[in-house]
Amino acid sequence: MPKIYLGKSNTALIRGDDDVRQWDDEELLRGSRRSSKGDFRGRPPAVVPKAVHDEMVRRKMQEAHDLLRDNLVAAVQVFAEIATDKEVDPAVRLKAAEKIVERVLGKVPDSLLLTEDREPSWAQTIRASMIQAIIPGEHRDAIPADHEDVTEDIVQRENHATDTRRRRRGA
Repeated sequence: MPKIYLGKSNTALIRGDDDVRQWDDEELLRGSRRSSKGDFRGRPPAVVPKAVHDEMVRRKMQEAHDLLRDNLVAAVQVFAEIATDKEVDPAVRLKAAEKIVERVLGKVPDSLLLTEDREPSWAQTIRASMIQAIIPGEHRDAIPADHEDVTEDIVQRENHATDTRRRRRGA
C-alpha cells in the first residue's frame, strides 16, 4: 500500500489544530501554508485535505454571488432598456420583456400533467387493503373493494362485534 507524506500544515488541518478559514486565497490554491518568511517552500502537496478544497469552493461561490448581487441593478436596467428601445428588433425586445416578467411574476410551467378525476388504481388497492385490515376475524375476500357501501358495512360489523363482546362479558 503506497504511503503519502502529509506536511505540517495539512496534518494540523486534519487534526483540527489549524482553521482553513484563516488561509489566504493563494494558500488555498496551492494547498499549503506560507512559510514564516511569506513564501512557499518545498514541494507542492501530493494530496490536499477536503477542508481546503471546500473552503476554496465556498470563497469562489461567495465571490460570484457578490458579483451578481453588485451588478443586479445594472443587469435589470439592460433588460429594461432593450425591452423599451423602439429601434431594437421586436423579437429581442419581446425576449427581454419575457425575462423581466419571469423574474418578477415567476416562470410559467413548460408543461402540465393532466390526470383523471378518479382515484389511481394503486391508491384504490391500498385503500381496499386498509379497509379490509380493520375487520378483525374476517377474511380478506369478505368485502369486495369496489362495493359502494363498504364503509357503512364496516361500521355495522364493528358495532355488531362490539355489542356481541359486551353481551358475552355481561356489560
